[in-house]
Amino acid sequence: MLSGPGERAEAERVRGLLAARGDRVRVNLTRSVDAVVVLPGGEDDPRAARAAAAGLPRIDPASLLPPAAAGTWRDPSAGAEESGVLFSTDASGSPAGAADPAPADRPGPLELVRGGVADLPDVSSGRRWTLSALWREDCDPAPELVALVLGPDGRVPDDSCFVTREHPAHPSGAVAIEGAARAAAALTLRLDALPAGAERMAVALALPRGAGTGFGAVGPVEVGIGPRGGEVFARTVLDAATEERVLVLAEVYRRGGGWRFRSWGQGYREELDEVARAHGVSSAG
Repeated sequence: MLSGPGERAEAERVRGLLAARGDRVRVNLTRSVDAVVVLPGGEDDPRAARAAAAGLPRIDPASLLPPAAAGTWRDPSAGAEESGVLFSTDASGSPAGAADPAPADRPGPLELVRGGVADLPDVSSGRRWTLSALWREDCDPAPELVALVLGPDGRVPDDSCFVTREHPAHPSGAVAIEGAARAAAALTLRLDALPAGAERMAVALALPRGAGTGFGAVGPVEVGIGPRGGEVFARTVLDAATEERVLVLAEVYRRGGGWRFRSWGQGYREELDEVARAHGVSSAG
């Protein structure tokens, strides 16, 4: 999905509609992308020229259908002369009368909107999970992936619970930075290894201090979680940030006897060290 800086709310709305019908929205133009949605201002996105060169069809952002579908979806109240009408929508903006299979009937990962949750299955002893973040390949400077292991009061028990590039693992081995590239980074999680007082982990991206832009220039961020070495179990795309310097992507927290993944998307205009200190880290920065 391509959009201008002023279309974050509309991009999130359209992305939610696509996720609800089981579509998968990608951040980068990989081989799995078979169409693009272009919102106002999206023509200026560097990916737009690449999509055009690749011959990818454009999905109409109002109808969420390709132009070729004009002969299939029409407003039932329109006459034959009104052939330009694709179809009517209901109050939510979804196709009226469209019969899409339920997301549970579709293969692939669970697609979560911002704030959506998913219970992680089979969190057994020794099981490792990978939590990954992807962003645009042309993003410069690239953000850093970090994690905070938090107690029930929402603060870290000690500074070792702040996992960063300089301190890439929690002493328990429960959280470790797996790797980073120009447009991607990942954590390895072993949830059963977390101390009893650790209630949740917050995972965030942070821009380098002094970078002249906020996350509005980074654009959409794709977040996924799944068993290490396996398929992604749940994923989300976040694209609502503007001037924020730190973006909390997700949290993984205890729920009964298991663990739950939540798509978050909360941003902070403060630098990373300030956000870390607000959560109890004493030596941040």
